[in-house]
Amino acid sequence: EKISESLKRKEIERSEKWRKMAKVNKGTQGEGMEFEFDIKNPKLIERTWKGIPDCWRTAAWYSFMEVAAQNTPGSPTSEQLVAEFHRLQAKSSPDDVQIDLDVPRTINRHIMFRRRYRGGQRLLFRVLHALSIYFPVTGYVQGMASLGATLLCYFDEEKCFIMLVRMWQLRGLDRLYRPGFEGLMTGLKEFEGAWLHKDVASKLEELCIDSTAYGTRWYLTLFNLSIPFPAQLRVWDVFLLLGGTSAGSAESKTPMKKRPT
Repeated sequence: EKISESLKRKEIERSEKWRKMAKVNKGTQGEGMEFEFDIKNPKLIERTWKGIPDCWRTAAWYSFMEVAAQNTPGSPTSEQLVAEFHRLQAKSSPDDVQIDLDVPRTINRHIMFRRRYRGGQRLLFRVLHALSIYFPVTGYVQGMASLGATLLCYFDEEKCFIMLVRMWQLRGLDRLYRPGFEGLMTGLKEFEGAWLHKDVASKLEELCIDSTAYGTRWYLTLFNLSIPFPAQLRVWDVFLLLGGTSAGSAESKTPMKKRPT
C-alpha cells in the first residue's frame, strides 16, 4: 500500500512537470484544446528518455510528429490528411482481404479489439485500408496492424491515420516496409554490426541463428508484443521524438550519460 501511494505521488509529480512544459494550442475544426512541446528543450528530451507519463502520451506523440511535419517542406497538413482519410474510405483496396484476415488476429485479447467488425477492429480496418491506398507502392504489409492497434489505444481513427502517415514519411517506415524489404535488411545488418554484443553475436552465429529470425518482428512492429507493452511505449516515446532529422539536432545536445539504461 505504501509502495502504491509512493508510485502514485511520483507519477503525479512527473505529470506536473510535463504540464509545465506543455504550451496550449487551440485545435481547429472543433477539435478542442491541443498542446505543443519544444522538442529542442533539453529537459523535455531528458524526461522523454525517462518515459512520458501516460496521461501526456497522446499530446506529446502528436506534437512531436506535428513539429517534425512543420519542419519538413512539402509535408501535408493535418487537415489535408483528415480529408484524404475520409475520401479513401469510398475507394477499394487490393489489400482489403488480407487486412480483414489480419485485423482480428491483432492483440485480440485487448478489450478494444475483441468484437469482430465492431469497435477497435472496425477502426483498425478503416485506418489500414486508407494507409494501403495512400502508399500504393508499399500497400499493406503484415506488421502495420500492430502499429495501428497501438496508436488506436491513444488516438481516434483520424489522428491514428495522421500519425501513421507522419511515421512513414518522417520516421523512415517507408524505407522499412518498401517492397523487397531493403530497408529492413539494412537495419538488421546495422544492428548486427553496431548494436549486438559481440559475445552474443558469436553465440548466435555458432547456433546458425540469423538476425531475421528474431529481428524482423522487432522492426516491422516496432516491438509490439515482443517486449512488455509499457516497455514498448518507452521505446516509442524516444523514437517519435528523436527518430527524424528535425529532432536529431536536439538529440545531439543531450549528453549520453544522462540517458537511462
